[in-house]
Amino acid sequence: MPELKINLEEDNFVQEYISTYMEKSGGFPEFKYSGALTALSICADRRIHLPLSFSDVIPNIWTILIGQSSFSGKSTAFDEFLDLIQSAGIGNKLPDSFSRQSLIECLAETPTAYYANDEVGGLLKEMHKKGGHLNGLSDDLCKYYDNPKVIHKRLTKKAGGGDTYTANNISMSVLMATTPLNFKNSTEPTDLESGLLARYLIVQPEGTPEYIDVSISTIGTAEQTKALSDRLSEIWTTTHRFENLLFIPSTEALERYNHWQRSLREHQKQESEDNLTLSSRLRIYVFKLAGLYYIGSRQFIKDANLKYQDLKASGGNIAFLTDVADKEPAAYQAVFNIPDCYFDEALGHVKDYFLPTSSRLLADSIQQNDSNHINAVINILKRAAENTLSRSQLSRRLSKYVHTAELDRILELLQDEGIIQSTIDSSADKLGRMRNTQIICLIDEKEVY
Repeated sequence: MPELKINLEEDNFVQEYISTYMEKSGGFPEFKYSGALTALSICADRRIHLPLSFSDVIPNIWTILIGQSSFSGKSTAFDEFLDLIQSAGIGNKLPDSFSRQSLIECLAETPTAYYANDEVGGLLKEMHKKGGHLNGLSDDLCKYYDNPKVIHKRLTKKAGGGDTYTANNISMSVLMATTPLNFKNSTEPTDLESGLLARYLIVQPEGTPEYIDVSISTIGTAEQTKALSDRLSEIWTTTHRFENLLFIPSTEALERYNHWQRSLREHQKQESEDNLTLSSRLRIYVFKLAGLYYIGSRQFIKDANLKYQDLKASGGNIAFLTDVADKEPAAYQAVFNIPDCYFDEALGHVKDYFLPTSSRLLADSIQQNDSNHINAVINILKRAAENTLSRSQLSRRLSKYVHTAELDRILELLQDEGIIQSTIDSSADKLGRMRNTQIICLIDEKEVY
């Protein structure tokens, strides 16, 4: 796996978060980094926009942490993140478990919210169960990630009191975690084909986590954590002084991004469709990360304060918000230029870490699931009379585990490898009508992988 190299200034919130919690509990710095990013994503709260030619990019972050249970310290990193968010008093937390209906109900009430789950394997498995209460959630999440202005969902009369629920201006931040084994066993090729997993930053550190000797908590440790909480509250307050913050990358930064994209497209002429899906989604994170690195800087606080005072002095671009009438008025809109150093840092992280990490992990996961499904098909055929079943019989026996489209792909793979033979049987039914039935026969049990 590639190494995530973080070269932000020492007083950037991301670096302060990492150093504070590494000193406190050790573990992997990559997990602390992910907590810091998610905290900044919550602060962005759909107020920050990067107005680009292909889309209006909102810097919400979706991240999956992958690490061994107990050994990697991912649960500790999770607890630290949740404690900090609660201490800073920011954001709206979604429930730990939900149905498709209850999720849209929550988003209708609080459209900007965050979801944190320190063992997401169960959720991923439920999403794949045919007829289960989370079946179809994958498509919903793909829509929510894209920050839709309006989502209409049909609900039961009991749940919604009417035919539909409407959620406006959705923006979710997501931090999830699981073990390597659960990730492999819980994901399917359809998760990548649908674009769902391509929407996540996947973080899986390698090597040995840093171990910190156990000691009595000191006032100094508590003060460090309190200072970090105060810093996060300051960032939240600063972004919320504006209704809309337009973040503009420089012309030179866009030229470097476009050069990378051109070289990537040239290289991808030989790439698989899955890798194309992955890179087309992850490239957007260059802009998201650049925006978040900037709001984590001390410079952003200075820039925002100056712009706010200028807008306030002009007198014509200030709105008093009814829900915060006791606080300072919020400015409608301000324009900020993202310093090139944050854009270059973000570009390097996506290009050198997140893209190769996701590509390798998802390829391993897909191969593992292919192997599981192939073995399931072979075992079912081995137990059948004359090692033969109709396509519909095979589909029914696998319906809880394999979707129809996925089964078609597996059967095609097995046929190409000479393991099964597929024929069409034409015969008359009881009413004398001719029916074509696909017959699957096991002819060779050799291993595909």
